[in-house]
Amino acid sequence: MAKLNSSVWLLPLCLLTFACVSQNRYTSLEDELTDSRIQLEQVNAEKGELVVQRDRLVDELEVLRTEQQQLEETNRRLAEDIDQLYKRAQQLKLDLEKHKSVVQLQEKVIHLLDDTQKTIESSLKEQMATGSVEIVGMQDEVKVVLLDKILYEPGSMEIHEQGKQLLKALADTIRNNPDQMLIVVGHTDSTPISKTLVKKYPSNWELSAARAAAVIRYLQYECDLDPKRLSLQAHSHYRPSASNQTEKGRRLNRRIEIIVGSTDR
Repeated sequence: MAKLNSSVWLLPLCLLTFACVSQNRYTSLEDELTDSRIQLEQVNAEKGELVVQRDRLVDELEVLRTEQQQLEETNRRLAEDIDQLYKRAQQLKLDLEKHKSVVQLQEKVIHLLDDTQKTIESSLKEQMATGSVEIVGMQDEVKVVLLDKILYEPGSMEIHEQGKQLLKALADTIRNNPDQMLIVVGHTDSTPISKTLVKKYPSNWELSAARAAAVIRYLQYECDLDPKRLSLQAHSHYRPSASNQTEKGRRLNRRIEIIVGSTDR
């Protein structure tokens, strides 16, 4: 009987103990669940932040790609500009070298022509003193102006002896300068061709050309100048040096000009 009573009291005690344990376990699990929810919320919040960061990084990456493309395009244009500048610099260098060569050549030509002018002036000083010959020095040529009376008899195309001596002296001054050429230019006054000459020379064009050609032939065949260094021009009465209204002016306009210049002009 005593054992039965003990068992009766032990059972409620066990049930009470089990109930206490279950309550504690429930409370513990509930706390763990709360912690888990808190952690989940934190994870979700962090995930949200990461998504925002990811989207921001994607946007930044797109911006960087755009900037990279722009930089690549800029680099391409700069490379083209550098290439163009290099080519331009090379061309400028060539132009400078060419300019230097031209300047040196011009200086050589000017010096040579200056010497030629002095030689001609020395050779023809007597004719210059009478006014029959005029020498005009320019930058790249020397012009010797010969009045027709010093070369021809009146009404004739034949060069007289004084004219031959003058042309020989002129030829001697340039004979040893193969870089120089002669242009023989014929001029007339405005007087119409006389009846005795009109059949042979219909106008002053033919007359001015014939007078220049006579000088060319003499320089080539009698003075032995290379014909490749000789050329002819004729201007009739259209480029007068003085007025054709006076006898003095017409006399000055009947002339031969021998232009001494460089073959590199």
